Amino acid sequence: FSSLHTFHVQDADFYHYPAGPIPGGDACLTSLLTRTTALRGLGISDGFCVDSGYLALPVDWELLTDLYLRHHDDLGLVPREVLRIIQRTPNLRNLHIRLTISQEHPLDSAAILNIMLPRLVNLRLEFARSSQNIHLESAIVRAQTSSIFRSFSVPSLKMLSIGTPSW
Repeated sequence: FSSLHTFHVQDADFYHYPAGPIPGGDACLTSLLTRTTALRGLGISDGFCVDSGYLALPVDWELLTDLYLRHHDDLGLVPREVLRIIQRTPNLRNLHIRLTISQEHPLDSAAILNIMLPRLVNLRLEFARSSQNIHLESAIVRAQTSSIFRSFSVPSLKMLSIGTPSW
């Protein structure tokens, strides 16, 4: 798998990496990722990766040019983790990410970073909220989404797509 350029997976359980697998975990996927030294595109749909987070996966984040992370609303990435991931991927050209806005994971001013993505051409952000936050105040939504946009510097951006469920 050393020449694999793109890796997409759906419904994978990365939760137990690096501590070790339990029955039903997809330890073989993390093992496979360690062998993808030429990886430029990573896509994870409905993956299960909490606690240690995606940054614990054995991926050379700096080499990625394409990143796709999409979850169910209740398992979504929170803004703070999204910014930590994107900060590690300076060579992105295409980014599609779904993140969950919630009161439980506020994005405070300390989490706002100055993230330079000089090669990013396509940016697609989907904002969702967990089922526990159905009645999330619009002020919280506005504050968190605007903080995310303030964090990015994207001089080459050509396409921006923003999706939200009907709130």
